[in-house]
Amino acid sequence: MVPKAEYARGRRLLTPSNPRLPLAAVVMRGDAQFINQREKSHISRYSLPAIDETRHVEDVCLMGDNTVVVGYNVGPSQVSLIPLFDDQLPRRIDLRYKAHSTVIESKSHPAQPNPGISCLADPPRRVLSCAGPFIATTSLSAHSAPEPERVSGKIQQVHIHPHAPSLVVLEVDHMDRQVHFYDTRKGGFRHAPCLEFGHRTAARRAGTRYAKGSASNSLFARGYADGTVHVWDYRNGARKNVVERFQFERPAEVVHTVLCDSDWKCVHPHYEPGLTSSWKIWEHVDLWVSGVLTRVAAQIAQNSPGASWN
Repeated sequence: MVPKAEYARGRRLLTPSNPRLPLAAVVMRGDAQFINQREKSHISRYSLPAIDETRHVEDVCLMGDNTVVVGYNVGPSQVSLIPLFDDQLPRRIDLRYKAHSTVIESKSHPAQPNPGISCLADPPRRVLSCAGPFIATTSLSAHSAPEPERVSGKIQQVHIHPHAPSLVVLEVDHMDRQVHFYDTRKGGFRHAPCLEFGHRTAARRAGTRYAKGSASNSLFARGYADGTVHVWDYRNGARKNVVERFQFERPAEVVHTVLCDSDWKCVHPHYEPGLTSSWKIWEHVDLWVSGVLTRVAAQIAQNSPGASWN
């Protein structure tokens, strides 16, 4: 669906909740391609090829459902914005302002390797920042920086659960359990995760550190280097009972997996971890695989009377 290009490894797939806005797929060198959500087709006239060959995309996120924010670790600009419209061609806006400079630990002592912040998340009035195995929770109203907390494993991605903000999901470089859930109401990151699960990949090499999954309601989806995509249901998380609801396999490594509601919305609009659900949940699983977007519709949750988090 998305044209392939040389040296264009997949980075991020962004899915606006407004069905009139296009999906946005951004690759490592900065190319942006767009897909019509309703017709499931590539919009060739919307394509934004890379301006030059010096850019290297670190991460991409969606702000306010209609603005793509692209962050670079190499290139003439650190941040670019791509506003999304349903009736206008997208355009890339490079910001002249620099968000940060080179990380310097000490001017008087020998320098130590420091890659800087690797991933960010934004719960209400706070910022979660991760670097290696450390995570820090910074209040926007605080007068001093917090002490970071160490977790088990190098953190690759951090998520705030979209329907339960007290739940923080970390994706770490563990061999078997890459997905760790923390309930910030129960001591934050000082304790072991309240839930952890994952998949041991059959690939000969480790997957990219840019691999990213997603959470929606009581589901979490993640792709792996061996081409498999797993969708887990953790509604019985209090009993450490995580059920794999769906598995899909591609012949290539999966970089980004996104769960998004289908046209048959049967989920609670204001889901909370303590709510009981017996609805059938249908979802779309969007996969970003080697420059190709694949959408799989699957029934990934069954009737489960009495299932709950607490």
